[in-house]
Amino acid sequence: MAGDLYIVMTTENAEHLLTAQSTIALGFLNSIKGLEGEVLAAASKLHPDVLFFQTTRADVAKMFLIDPEIKRPALVLLEKESKQLSHFDGSFTISVIDDFISSNKIPPMITYSRETTPLILNSPLKLLWLFAAVHDSEAKSIFQETVRAFKGKLLFVYSQMYPKLKGQISDYFGVTGHTSRVIAVASIRKRKKYVLNGELTLSNVKSFALDFLEDKLRSQQSDTTLLENKKGY
Repeated sequence: MAGDLYIVMTTENAEHLLTAQSTIALGFLNSIKGLEGEVLAAASKLHPDVLFFQTTRADVAKMFLIDPEIKRPALVLLEKESKQLSHFDGSFTISVIDDFISSNKIPPMITYSRETTPLILNSPLKLLWLFAAVHDSEAKSIFQETVRAFKGKLLFVYSQMYPKLKGQISDYFGVTGHTSRVIAVASIRKRKKYVLNGELTLSNVKSFALDFLEDKLRSQQSDTTLLENKKGY
């Protein structure tokens, strides 16, 4: 262990990492000692919620879908919820690694809860929320399908509309009734919120997400509902 950077040199240990309930960054380095490890150790201190590992073993790297013949140093991030691997392709510096980890350690879709609130509040991405009626599995499936098209561009937040459990956040967004709703906000701290009107279909949600990403909803207020709810979060 070097600072917050751990060493993994066996495929057995790598197997445990692949099934761990933690977000993991693995560096495939030329040497355990040296500048590459120091850079990775420094980056690890910026992300205490991510476990950082280094290896020089090609068989370990291969288990994380790193090409053993790739030019080193290489880096991957395994996000714990989606179990999705993201491959780093920037310059191996602290700031660039920091940006890569920040962008990819948050799952493409977060289920709203007290534990995930800090991730939502601190997200640098615009937010697209689905307030799903209980047992509306179709709405969730459509939302998950949309996520794939906007990975790294929008943060998708899923929340079921349990009245007692979600009252505070439902009040903030002005969500009432028993119909699933998709709502877009640039930031949880901003008051402007856009609601997708019409049928909740894959094509409608994708179009709404794209227009929101490209700031086109401001010119379409006649086709969307703009809420000015002034209650606090």
